[in-house]
Amino acid sequence: MNLTERKRSRGALSIDRSSTIIFAAACVFLFFVFRYLFLMQSAHGEITEPFYSDLMAYVPPNTPEGFRAISDIFKALYGITGNAVLIPWFMAAAAVLCIVSVRLLIGYLLRRSGGMVGAGFGLGNGAGAEFGVGGGVKAGAGAEFGVGDGAGGVYANPGGAALLSALSVFVSPILIPKLYHYYYAATWPSFAWHSPTYILLAASSALAFLFFLKLYDRCFDPAAHGKPILFLAFAAALFVSSWSKPSFFMVFAPVAFAVMLVRLLRPRDGFPLSKRFAAVLPFALAVVPSVCYFVYIYFLSFGEESTNHVVVSFGFLYNLTGNPVFKPLLGLAFPIAVLVFNAKKQRGNIAYLMAWAMAALGFLIAFTFIEDGDRLYHGNFGWGVTLSSFLLFAVSMSVYLAELRPAAPTGNAPAKPLTRIAKARLSLTGLILAAHIVIGIRYFVYLLSGGYYNI
Repeated sequence: MNLTERKRSRGALSIDRSSTIIFAAACVFLFFVFRYLFLMQSAHGEITEPFYSDLMAYVPPNTPEGFRAISDIFKALYGITGNAVLIPWFMAAAAVLCIVSVRLLIGYLLRRSGGMVGAGFGLGNGAGAEFGVGGGVKAGAGAEFGVGDGAGGVYANPGGAALLSALSVFVSPILIPKLYHYYYAATWPSFAWHSPTYILLAASSALAFLFFLKLYDRCFDPAAHGKPILFLAFAAALFVSSWSKPSFFMVFAPVAFAVMLVRLLRPRDGFPLSKRFAAVLPFALAVVPSVCYFVYIYFLSFGEESTNHVVVSFGFLYNLTGNPVFKPLLGLAFPIAVLVFNAKKQRGNIAYLMAWAMAALGFLIAFTFIEDGDRLYHGNFGWGVTLSSFLLFAVSMSVYLAELRPAAPTGNAPAKPLTRIAKARLSLTGLILAAHIVIGIRYFVYLLSGGYYNI
């Protein structure tokens, strides 16, 4: 590494430290803001009262008998003090964990896409695939700050990653005054402040997706370290996600199965079928606890003694409220813009492809299935749409941040500036993302004032 590259790397390290400190301070501030919201929600259980949400339905003695993580956690917290004082603290920590999980995910995806500073960084299976559609991660020569599996190093635009991560929980569907003026009802949302089960689901799902990608990048690299730890972390995060709500498991498991099946059946240089099977086996073992739990809650919810059943009813709940065209277009305007401008570049980005596949599967499930009986209007099959949208926004943010980075310099050559067309494209996409966030912050402030969430 020459002198210019060393100076650039030191500067990046300094920026990364500064952004980390600011990000940590923002998380502390938001923690107390979130705690206030959940404190007020935990004191109001009637729909006619301000701050109404689902939270009071899980606070003892209202806690339903069942199989949700929130029910068991709230019971344990209530048992410690004999009241609900610890519950808002836990919920605030869960909301901040959503933010931290998104930052870890975006940071890893930026490293994974080659967004490293001072590092010759490549992805591929030995054939130089741009985004490593089927292969491990490989550091180039002289990658002083790069790690072979992409787990370390300083990625470009850490400040942007910190900012967008902190704002990720505030993303809301875009509204059109007098035409389509909805914040949550009749929309395609990506976050649900009224649902304690969803908040825990979002945090654990983002971590599960992150650990899956890390394990995916290492599974065909015999020299990679940390596989057992990643295996346990992935299995644990996926189980907590399923324990919170099965929504992520329902959209993630089929997509991950398809990805791993392709890796298993696709011939690779130096990897006979037996080694490919050994590489894929950890993924199969990691999902076993979640599969068992999913089967258990299915029969508990829809078994012979249950009054509820899964019914195929195309578009019943989806078309019940709102415009079926506006909902996805306004709810996913930013990811759609990123897709339009970057579809060709991201053809080999497995994280991006999986995020869109999960969003599509979430919509298909929500459009196709409903519960009958007393849970008909609970919309439980629609939570996969909300959760997959949350992850799709995070992955799309990483693609957007990577595009903001000018072409990497070579040697002492200056960085290649962005073209006018690229700047216009990025400005338009940034304005769309800003609209999502500004509207989401306005909605959150409305909730802080005691407003009803379903508007």
